[in-house]
Amino acid sequence: MTGTLAFLSELRDIVPCSVGLPNGEKTLAVKEGTVLLGGDLKLQRVLYVPNLNCNLISVSQLLNDSNLVIQLTNKICAIQDLNSRNLIGAGEQREGLYFLKGVTSVHACKVPSMEHDNEVKGESLDLVKYIDSNFDGPSLFPDDPAKKELAEELFAYTDSFNKALVSLFKGDANEAGTALDFIETSLSKYNDGPFFLGQFSLVDIVYAPFIERFQPALLDVRKYDITEGRPNLAAWIEEMNKIEAYDQTRRDPKEMLKPARNAFWLISEVCCCHEV
Repeated sequence: MTGTLAFLSELRDIVPCSVGLPNGEKTLAVKEGTVLLGGDLKLQRVLYVPNLNCNLISVSQLLNDSNLVIQLTNKICAIQDLNSRNLIGAGEQREGLYFLKGVTSVHACKVPSMEHDNEVKGESLDLVKYIDSNFDGPSLFPDDPAKKELAEELFAYTDSFNKALVSLFKGDANEAGTALDFIETSLSKYNDGPFFLGQFSLVDIVYAPFIERFQPALLDVRKYDITEGRPNLAAWIEEMNKIEAYDQTRRDPKEMLKPARNAFWLISEVCCCHEV
């Protein structure tokens, strides 16, 4: 529902009906129409409620009308296309409501997968371990028990690391700083090389995409340099960039800035709540 008539197209009169607001009050809707929010998001049968000073979306109606997936946490709301998983809307929770920060289309990343010997491997960690174990060439997984233990610890930390750096886009520098300091400390444990386990290993392969994405995005969006005060991380990035095979697969940092800006700096002021 909206109190702004100009937002509506295909406007039509309806029998005045009572609607309930999140604050418990009742009011009347007198017209309905269609709202185009941009990107791929189109809202049908949006009620016009005179003098309403906000715009409210019924999540249940949105799901019934559109081919979407909506994910809600206690902090954020994400709207994705059901088939492509493209992000087309995102917002944050404030005072019990989810404020949609605009609408755009951000393409979802394709999950890597591989079929070999009639087996399909789809998780990134499983995939790199499988390739290392089942194909010719020197192994990139350590035999040393201590290094193997550190490798497994770092593998297990990838989700937490990703979530911590995402939190920095919302202004939480403490969690991200702790995660980056953990990486900095991990890079100092072996002095036989600049990599996580001293010599280049699967751990470096696993963490390279995270650093590759977050370093330019955080510098651009938050003016946050992840290498400041972290010389080991800076040296690791420098050495990774010298690896020819990695350099050939690296994306241009400028290509990753637009999706980062779209995903975290959306500008519309539509309020997305659970039910109206």
